[in-house]
Amino acid sequence: MASLGLVANETLLVDASGKIRKDAPVLSPADLRGAVLVTGEPVTIDLDLRGAGDARALIARRVEGETPMVRFGALAESLLGLSTERGPRVMIRDDRNRPLCTIRRNQDLPLVTDGKVLFANLGADVRAVARSLLQPETEIALLQIGNGLFQLPANPDGSYLVYCRRGDAVLTRPSIIEAPIDSVRRQTLTRLQDIALVSDEDARRQAIQRELRIVADDKERGAEISQLIRIVASLNGLSPRAMDITRELPSCPTLLCRLLLAASPERLDSILVLERDLPFLWMALPLDAWKLAAATEWNRAVSDLSTVFEVPQATAQATLQMQKRFESLGERTLWFAGIVRSLGLGKNFSQDLRSIAQDYMRLRHDQHDELPRSLAERAASLGVPPGLDGFDHHHFPMLLVPLCLAGVACGKLTMSAEIAAGLRNALDIDRNYIAAAYPHCLEFLAK
Repeated sequence: MASLGLVANETLLVDASGKIRKDAPVLSPADLRGAVLVTGEPVTIDLDLRGAGDARALIARRVEGETPMVRFGALAESLLGLSTERGPRVMIRDDRNRPLCTIRRNQDLPLVTDGKVLFANLGADVRAVARSLLQPETEIALLQIGNGLFQLPANPDGSYLVYCRRGDAVLTRPSIIEAPIDSVRRQTLTRLQDIALVSDEDARRQAIQRELRIVADDKERGAEISQLIRIVASLNGLSPRAMDITRELPSCPTLLCRLLLAASPERLDSILVLERDLPFLWMALPLDAWKLAAATEWNRAVSDLSTVFEVPQATAQATLQMQKRFESLGERTLWFAGIVRSLGLGKNFSQDLRSIAQDYMRLRHDQHDELPRSLAERAASLGVPPGLDGFDHHHFPMLLVPLCLAGVACGKLTMSAEIAAGLRNALDIDRNYIAAAYPHCLEFLAK
């Protein structure tokens, strides 16, 4: 890279093949592997969210020398998750406001004709799949009949999506194939399946939101909760924005909480990662939503176990079951200890807040936080926990980010587009500190 002969203040994008790209290319997250930014001196790079409806984000990063583009991949995907719109993008610009590239999920659509689908310019290790909107937890491999040519299902169960994948990477934009459903099959549909057939998008999305809220509050709707968990677990790289049923999950925080509380240990990670692609953050979900979700899941467990045990024993077994779920979540996520404590079930925290902050300072004492001061100022307006007083919050605004998240969860701060972008930026920089300090901040504000 030294042979590039950079001039002062010049920043270059070099792709995985070693080619200098001055054409500001559009790259998918997968295209970032092997690509680097090269600069002759320290410069500030801007990541600007575009095409995301009401969502706004402008994030700055300081870089120097050679910087792998994958460093920006997770942050870019997190910024894309600020919106439920399809096709948002993140533009990366240098300190002269010159576009270097645009990051967005692949938007290529296939050619569909005569019961066949053609995907152009795909490798031999790529497979095409279909996913029914009525059975969205199931992905079916399509039969390949030529170079990039695949046979569509002969008797599909209603309309479905088709797309290509390589392992857990989805390489094309999902394309919807309309297909009829007979009257006999329609009579067997669940409420959510029936709503999926509504043709008007706005009416369909509103109906899904209403039904999700009903499901969230009803202990008798355990079958739908289990199905939603299976759908999320089956995504395997497919964006949850591709299907309305998962796209609308953030409209109901209580439902999100129930999904996490009800998920089996092997499916927890697929539920947790939803915050990357959808406009919500687990640590910012309302405390009231967690309390309602926990109560509903406990009542559901009591009801299910009462078919086997007497009520007192069913109650005891349900409580034990919930405790095991909390323990499993606590092992996966440091921040969940704060939720458990707010439910009156938590133990003492393993480390005090001042020690957590001091550990952070030891790691970052010679650095400068790349965060806007406004985030810390909003958090400080709530009062600073004793464990975080005495530190330089102006120089290290990251210290108060957990307090900001806790403030949103407790209803003492409103989640604006600016705060949402700042929080995602902070989580990309140091998720471990935030997750460790969050339970203490939540307890401080929930008193």
